[in-house]
Amino acid sequence: MRTSAVASWRTNTARMDWLVVCLLIFFSVASTFVVRSAVVGSGAAFSGIPERHVLNYGVAFVVFLVASVFRYTLWMAWSRWLYVFGLISLVAVYVWGSEKNGARGWFAIPGVGVDFQPAELMKLFLILLIAQWLGARGSARMRLWHDLVPLGVVVFVPFVFVVLQPDLGNAVIFIIIFVGMLFATRLRWTHIFGALVSAAVVATGAVYALHTFHSEVDAFLSARGAGHWMERIDTFLYPERASLHASYQVTNSLRAIGSGALVGEGYLQGDSVHGGFIPYTYSDSIFVVVGEEFGFLGASLLLLA
Repeated sequence: MRTSAVASWRTNTARMDWLVVCLLIFFSVASTFVVRSAVVGSGAAFSGIPERHVLNYGVAFVVFLVASVFRYTLWMAWSRWLYVFGLISLVAVYVWGSEKNGARGWFAIPGVGVDFQPAELMKLFLILLIAQWLGARGSARMRLWHDLVPLGVVVFVPFVFVVLQPDLGNAVIFIIIFVGMLFATRLRWTHIFGALVSAAVVATGAVYALHTFHSEVDAFLSARGAGHWMERIDTFLYPERASLHASYQVTNSLRAIGSGALVGEGYLQGDSVHGGFIPYTYSDSIFVVVGEEFGFLGASLLLLA
């Protein structure tokens, strides 16, 4: 068994896309330095974050090596059960999960000081299940009621669970995964056109409804403890309506990125980042660190990679 595992690993690594692996290593190294810049001098509350970042990458690299031993067909065979496990974990987090910044989406692992977020694993499980479904179709064109609608339901269920945490950012990524993988299949132009028209109609209707019934929607969400959603929407669609508190992060982030100019202010030299003007620089606003300290050229290189 050991010999077959080694042979399988050698075969899989020989087929590996090493350009992608090199890009992942680049992102790992770059992100570690950027996260260090984001938290340096921020006090004891943020100490140890870069070290935990490196530890996470180390664990992920080990998982990567272990996963490469198995043929991808084995992961495909497990995809449905992994998806079910993911759904169970998304439900369980409502009961046993811990809360951060108003969202209940993490499991605290006792004794190690590490939090586990089921929504992150669900991204992988969705990719595996959709890939298994699309692979079974082969070169045949996707059918609306037999393929697209069932796959839409498969994505929509975890989407709803994560939105209710509430964690809109991770939920939207589920939709992006779904749409992105569909472009690797043989879609009918009528389906593509229909989807674009439907999306345009829904988006236009939603914006019109928010504009017309703004105060009613705001009162409805506030009564249910979700008033921060309206603040985020206003910051994006109606910045003139947003409060100074709601627009603080976006306004200061834009200023900081703009101050980076062409080549940036230099590593560990960002005035806004290290002056405490940007909230959550190590997570939500990490791109601000890149823009301010490495400028347009550094940010462009990151996006190009």
